[in-house]
Amino acid sequence: MPVIDAASDGFYNIVNGKYDTWRLPEGTDWFLEAMCSWCGKMADTHSSMGPYLVTKDEFDNFYDLLAWNRESGHLRNRTYTGCHLLGVERVIQWYSSFGTVYPGDVLHLGTMGTDGLPCMDMEYGPDDYIQVEIEGMGKLTDRVVNVNTNDWRDENDPSKALHPSPAIRDLIESNQIEIKNTADWSLDQVRQYWTSYGNYKQVEEVESIKVSRYPRLLNAPPSSLAATGAEVEIPPRTTSLDIGVELAFVVKKLARKVTVEDATSYILGLTPLISLSDRSFDEILIQPATSQEQALPVVYGRWADDFNIVLPDLVEMPLDKIAKLEMTLEIPGIGRVAGSVGDYVVMPAEMLSFLSTYVTCMPGDMFTLGRIAQRITLPAHIAANQGLTITARIDKMPEVTMTFKPDPSRKPAKISRTSEVLYED
Repeated sequence: MPVIDAASDGFYNIVNGKYDTWRLPEGTDWFLEAMCSWCGKMADTHSSMGPYLVTKDEFDNFYDLLAWNRESGHLRNRTYTGCHLLGVERVIQWYSSFGTVYPGDVLHLGTMGTDGLPCMDMEYGPDDYIQVEIEGMGKLTDRVVNVNTNDWRDENDPSKALHPSPAIRDLIESNQIEIKNTADWSLDQVRQYWTSYGNYKQVEEVESIKVSRYPRLLNAPPSSLAATGAEVEIPPRTTSLDIGVELAFVVKKLARKVTVEDATSYILGLTPLISLSDRSFDEILIQPATSQEQALPVVYGRWADDFNIVLPDLVEMPLDKIAKLEMTLEIPGIGRVAGSVGDYVVMPAEMLSFLSTYVTCMPGDMFTLGRIAQRITLPAHIAANQGLTITARIDKMPEVTMTFKPDPSRKPAKISRTSEVLYED
């Protein structure tokens, strides 16, 4: 099916502190740039799909179909489905090498043809529209309303009182707008899992990127979450693992344009989180590489099934009391690392307020504040051969534990590039 891949510049403008379309300060790191770009695509209504889901038996070759992009009837782009560097089969093979692809999942292959057709400073009216068409799959047409500069709808238009996203309207109509108590929350209610990168005070020393007062947020698949006590299977591709302790929080109710002052009432509870990161993506990187190619391994490394382990029973705690909480991660016989919640730069209230400016967060959604400075790097065969147990603790919260699924037959992998390996065979 066709997808309209739309991105807005709202997060760019927040980071700039002014209206300076698609520009960020010189020297901005890739993670912050990706947040501005990708979260602009994740804003409400910015990824429409359809109009039909067409089965592949309708086509002799679905890599030989013409595609068009039109703006109010004017042809803006013409391309074809064979222009992708990676096709459907390769994408499914790659993703399933570390995570599970579930029935109903949508894999978006990315822009065809011109990568980004600017539609800036255009006063869309009631007769204007954006349209994409793929041969044999139908035409997907969206009207555009810029509510800030040119809301052309009639003053009494009922759509003004509705949330623009159909998914959010469904929640409102079914009265699923709030989770009343922590006991009512479960992991299967996480629709969006947001991971923060470089959100600690020592980040310049450890990762050579500057401290940012804006969160570097990217989302990860909810299938990467698991509950404490999980037995985690290490993907065959994994060479070594970065392991850490983090603080995470869960959203209590529909959050849209939430202020920092009000954000506390939108947070249901907190949990320690054990994060695992598969370093094999970095191992296959060929230099010289772009900043995006060098950063993406850190993102993909956390996406494997059950690689983010949390409490099923959240902890309620005043947010103004968490900064002094100590955090520790321990692997018996291997090592121990420690830090503090006060090492984080952007805290839960600021993080939720920032994202909800353009992305509506749903009840049950989870955020992790991200890694702290110290982590343990462990060869994958050691973790699997010994079936190691990991424990994460944050003061005044129950501990989170996990074990690796034993695999005595696992052989050492060749590791061509290392960071701080705190344990070696």
